[in-house]
Amino acid sequence: MKINRLLCFAMTISFFCLACKKEGEIVGYPDFGRLAVSGSAPIGSKPLLINVDGKLQDSMTVGATGSVNKNIIIQSGERKVAILDHDHKLLIDTLLKFVVGKVNTLPVFLYTGSALLFDDLDSRPVTSGNVLFRFVNNSPTLPDLMNIEIVLIYTQAGARKIVPINKKLNGITRDKFSSYLELEPLASLTPVGATGATYVIIGTNAITGEVVMNVDPVPASTNNTYATLRYTLSATSTTFVPNAVVSLAIGDPASPSTKIRASKAIFARIVN
Repeated sequence: MKINRLLCFAMTISFFCLACKKEGEIVGYPDFGRLAVSGSAPIGSKPLLINVDGKLQDSMTVGATGSVNKNIIIQSGERKVAILDHDHKLLIDTLLKFVVGKVNTLPVFLYTGSALLFDDLDSRPVTSGNVLFRFVNNSPTLPDLMNIEIVLIYTQAGARKIVPINKKLNGITRDKFSSYLELEPLASLTPVGATGATYVIIGTNAITGEVVMNVDPVPASTNNTYATLRYTLSATSTTFVPNAVVSLAIGDPASPSTKIRASKAIFARIVN
């Protein structure tokens, strides 16, 4: 027993001797930079994970409105930063150099439940005054693969009019944005005297052909399951801003009292 105590004491002294700096040597402390991450995800999604150099650094919970935000400190130097889903599936990784006093900000993202999508809006309308839209499925209650169509609706002489405009896209998924559709100003397609003109999204299951988003001639009908085509620019919710380029996520109904789906502009900007 006495020998064991002596060995334990000797090991403890050795540990402290090794851990100590030589007399007069300055003790150094690591420097830190910062990482800022922000985006959005389907409401109710499980937290996303942040790994740094292969080790779990932090998690990002999804807020009540679907927002995701995190600001953390990371030891200075070149670090491999990765974002993973809750099951540790890699979504994206990148090398970043962290220095004191600097914030590394990742591009704003949309998490669709299976992929991270980023702002890469480098296109512009062919015709000045038009708007470009692209789409992604961001609703767990919609099929994995959809075909969609944009139609114009307005009210004339007290009746809703539904006008096809030959704007269709096939193969809408959760993993990536679709190609773009270019839409004309509403006024150019709406007859004189019509009111409430707007574009809406209707669609079908691409595999079965089942209608999953529909517009009914009766505005109050429960058959209205279309998705709105609204986005926000300059703090104003609208259906059309000329020369905008918009990435739109088709989501769930905005409230339990309606079947009409809300679409959220994940990325939107005006191009000259």
